[in-house]
Amino acid sequence: MEQCSGCFDSIIAVPAANRVRGAHPPPRGDPHALSHTRLQHRPTSPGPPDPAAPVIAVNHTAAPSFGILTAPQHVSYQDILRVWREADAIDTIDHAWLFDHLMPIASDREGPIFEGWTLLSALAAQTERLRLGLMVSSNRFRPPAMLAKIAATVDVVSGGRLEFGIGAGSRPSHPGARGEYDAHGLPYDDAAHAVGSLAEAVTIVRRLWTADRPFDFDGRYHQLTGAWCNPKPI
Repeated sequence: MEQCSGCFDSIIAVPAANRVRGAHPPPRGDPHALSHTRLQHRPTSPGPPDPAAPVIAVNHTAAPSFGILTAPQHVSYQDILRVWREADAIDTIDHAWLFDHLMPIASDREGPIFEGWTLLSALAAQTERLRLGLMVSSNRFRPPAMLAKIAATVDVVSGGRLEFGIGAGSRPSHPGARGEYDAHGLPYDDAAHAVGSLAEAVTIVRRLWTADRPFDFDGRYHQLTGAWCNPKPI
């Protein structure tokens, strides 16, 4: 599994192996919108980047690759599965993505939309070659330890093909962003809280995937006792 993290205001990409596979940006208007065209730290305030921020150097000389992004809204599971299976059979398509929303972000707000990680696991089981992921998972939706377990499960199901992406969550400036949080009883803290929580979440997820024994974590935004993830990602 390779990893990248991104959000509206902090980290654009953090690959595990100094490489990020090229990806198309999400649909215009997506409040989680993320561009992978620049792989660098985006400071949350004027001045130099925080040296403690979880940023990893990126190999900018890697050859570009190509993938697809299918919005899991206003569409049937069978239609998405058909597109992913067709892409899986085309060697020039290297990866496939979903987005992470709980309510549609376009057209009918009361229309159908699939939960991203659940759908991704189903598609992982039905494909063989494509690398796959969410662009990107909202850190506001799931506690980081739970997200680490979910992602590890998808990676095992896929045979190690997961590209892990995580972001701070919806931009507060987007007019429809808050609705899906209120509708699901999820907190919607300010941007500073969201970015600080993301930094701790990245640390927690990495430790859960690499620790050889349970550990405690006492952060400003997250506290864990006896945290442990087994099985690990491939």
